[in-house]
Amino acid sequence: MKTFLLAVCCCRGLPNNTRPYNILVFLPTETKSHFIGFKPLLETLVNRGHNVTLVSPFALSSPLPHYTHVKVEVTENVAVTNIFKLNGD
Repeated sequence: MKTFLLAVCCCRGLPNNTRPYNILVFLPTETKSHFIGFKPLLETLVNRGHNVTLVSPFALSSPLPHYTHVKVEVTENVAVTNIFKLNGD
């Protein structure tokens, strides 16, 4: 019983680190598959109350509180660019 009371007293004295953070996420990739990998992490951060600003061509599916999207325009799709044209051959 003494151990339990000591544990409760120690836990009550710990600092409360539940304040929200401002997080800037920079994902300027033009392939959506890279964005989809980060999507669950971004949604979890927003749902936990953090202020997330996303710089990306793609946005999260639904508007969420504490979430800002800055759209980046894709000028050229690198995934379908012919690599031989880049070399000048």
